[in-house]
Amino acid sequence: MAVNADSKIKIKELFLIVAACLISVIIYHAAAEVIDGVVSDTFLSAFLGEAVFAVLTIVIALAFKKTYIFKNDRTYLKSGWSSAGLLYVMILFYLVTGLGNLIDSSATGIQWLLLVGHCILIGFCEETLFRGLIQRQFHAIFKEDSFKHVFLAIVCTGVVFGLTHMINLTRGASFLSVAFQAMVNIFIGIYYCAIFYRVGKNLWFMIFLHGIYDLIGLINQGRLNGAALSDVIAPQQLTGRSFGLGLLVLGGIYLLITIFVLRPKKLKGGGI
Repeated sequence: MAVNADSKIKIKELFLIVAACLISVIIYHAAAEVIDGVVSDTFLSAFLGEAVFAVLTIVIALAFKKTYIFKNDRTYLKSGWSSAGLLYVMILFYLVTGLGNLIDSSATGIQWLLLVGHCILIGFCEETLFRGLIQRQFHAIFKEDSFKHVFLAIVCTGVVFGLTHMINLTRGASFLSVAFQAMVNIFIGIYYCAIFYRVGKNLWFMIFLHGIYDLIGLINQGRLNGAALSDVIAPQQLTGRSFGLGLLVLGGIYLLITIFVLRPKKLKGGGI
């Protein structure tokens, strides 16, 4: 791909957007630590921390004049919603296997609302930054005239998304568990990016889907039964062998499904 003057401007803007996103993530984690030390209710502290992140996210979108990403374009939603099939299955699985946690939940109504709000804000922040801003910028650089260019933009975004999770080292998890989470999230991020592309870059669909997935996942892992948020971030018991095997299986599944979702006949007319 030839790098002309226009491409150089877009690449420069990409670096600035990524830098702004990384800085916002660092500020968010620092703010969350402060809030955790002041607010005793972990549901409230998690919500407030994510609210800070949401404010930073909106500031970034405004600073780069990218508010158009919030346009609710449903042109490709009807034909692309099925690309998230794996997530629908996983949400159902987590819901069924987590029914016991729902029944035995000791959370109050307010804590329920805070958890729902927390998850919605997670979806808003991560989808806005990584799909709405960064992925769109990669597409603008690589263009959308072929499967190769679309896939390249999606992979690059997934790598940025996954590696950002390395900051969870600051929450006390082991390096191996956080590295595993980061690597798996590269493949999960790639799949999310493929869904985002298939639904015509409809950001609100992704925000809702991401929020629901995280909510059911946290319930499944015992968040409503007193489990600390730090305990459900990354697997704590992990060996080098399980790292490699888990990464191979999960990464392979997500990558194969992503390629299937982005098969050429489904990309015709899919560029926005």
